[in-house]
Amino acid sequence: MADITVSAAGVISNTTYTITQTGIAFSAISAGQLVYADAANSYSLRPASAVTSQASSQVVGIALNSGGAGQPIKYASSGDITMTGTALGVGILYALSGATAGSFCPVADLTLSTTTNYATIIGVSTLATVLRLSITAANIIKV
Repeated sequence: MADITVSAAGVISNTTYTITQTGIAFSAISAGQLVYADAANSYSLRPASAVTSQASSQVVGIALNSGGAGQPIKYASSGDITMTGTALGVGILYALSGATAGSFCPVADLTLSTTTNYATIIGVSTLATVLRLSITAANIIKV
């Protein structure tokens, strides 16, 4: 699976239509990582994972800043995100990666799995450096 390499320094929300939220990091989070709110830990933010559990595949957004445990994290939950230094294919649909927690990849690169690999669509690229978030967790295992 080919995860997208995100330059943490280049992740910004780029329109007034980008919806942002804030939360507290449970563990270290880098700008550009997909995050979920961990219900077992006071809804603290953690890097999302397609393989850990159904709960960890419930992406709430993409981190706009980096932070360690206990630090505030601002994340975009919908709208356009500019990722300078990141190469996206224009018009490509992206999903939560099954390879690395917090990462995403083109839907076409998702590997077949007979174990837990929950399908979560992240959005579509509108330019080579812009991702339009439209998060949809299917709550099913991709097989």
